[in-house]
Amino acid sequence: PAAPRAAASARATADGRARQGGRRAEVECRRSHGLTGGDGDWPRVALLLVQLEGQLTDGDSYVYQAAVNAYVAAANVASARVLDTLARHLGDAAARADAEMCAHARARERAREGADVGGGVAIEHEQAEPGIGPALAQALKLTQAICQVVQRVGAAMGSHARVVTPVLLRCCDARAPRLLNAGALVALADTCVAAGAGFHPWAPALVEVCAAALAADADDADVRRAAAQALNLVMAALGAQLIDMAGAPAVKQAYRALTLVRERASDELLVRHAACALGELERACLRLLFPSAR
Repeated sequence: PAAPRAAASARATADGRARQGGRRAEVECRRSHGLTGGDGDWPRVALLLVQLEGQLTDGDSYVYQAAVNAYVAAANVASARVLDTLARHLGDAAARADAEMCAHARARERAREGADVGGGVAIEHEQAEPGIGPALAQALKLTQAICQVVQRVGAAMGSHARVVTPVLLRCCDARAPRLLNAGALVALADTCVAAGAGFHPWAPALVEVCAAALAADADDADVRRAAAQALNLVMAALGAQLIDMAGAPAVKQAYRALTLVRERASDELLVRHAACALGELERACLRLLFPSAR
């Protein structure tokens, strides 16, 4: 009886922290926005976000979601500053996640060498696969926060895309953790859809990284699904405009990758995403070829 009561008390405490943090963020940000919404209100909001920053690394989903909510609310006051803050944190967390992955690879190699020398069995499967370390967990939460802030900012992302897009593209690098690749692809798609024509400088890179992800090993199911979903989202939202921004070479690369996935992949969800993206791409091409057709 004592253990369940203690667990219930801990959960109530965590829930209370989350609700309190979310309420404080919402109230403070709305109050600031109601005053002027200008740079003079930023120091007060920035101080609040610094206080909540540690919650992004909290293992309790209620607690870290409160921090995400705070960043989203603060975007009402200073969207460019909030996005810049999230981008800097994501860049730092992604670099530490890369270091975690490299450290695991070195440990795995040392274990394999030790097994060879000792005549033992190579490392077990659970040791061979890297887990989600603290840095990777924080990076994934930051991509989630960026997605939510981008959706809150909406069409104004046209002038803010340059703040987050470069770091998201770096997170899509094949050498980065695969889970981070998937999260960054979704965040890039949201940014592209919100920014519209303002995403023009990075449209070819987005289409190319999606095509490259689709061509990855079949084991990288999460990344391939995210890439197909991202292409589907941006094609459905922008259509012919995306083709014009990305250019023919990138679009042809994506078309080939989507076609191969639709014809050869065994993952049903991946095939559905790819088929939807191909349908949107083909309709966009027809609108470009026959602009007067309905």
